[in-house]
Amino acid sequence: MRIQREQIERIIASSNRNLSLLVSADLALGRTFCKVARLAHNKESRDRAIASARRAQEAVARYIESMGRDHPEYEQMLAQAELLKSEIDALDR
Repeated sequence: MRIQREQIERIIASSNRNLSLLVSADLALGRTFCKVARLAHNKESRDRAIASARRAQEAVARYIESMGRDHPEYEQMLAQAELLKSEIDALDR
């Protein structure tokens, strides 16, 4: 019984790490698209980059929702997601 519990705990820890990596990757992707939007030379490129940043931000929001508040990095990821959303909103004005 103890072995099963340890295996379950390892699986949960691994799942938490993988979910954190996925959120981190999409946060970085969103920030990259924000940078591309700021550097764009025309409205079409800027709008396309902003739309891509929004898609990354929406994915982040879905992943964070699936994390649940008990995830060890929930608060940190939520704060970073809010910063990304603010950055995108500022670009979209």
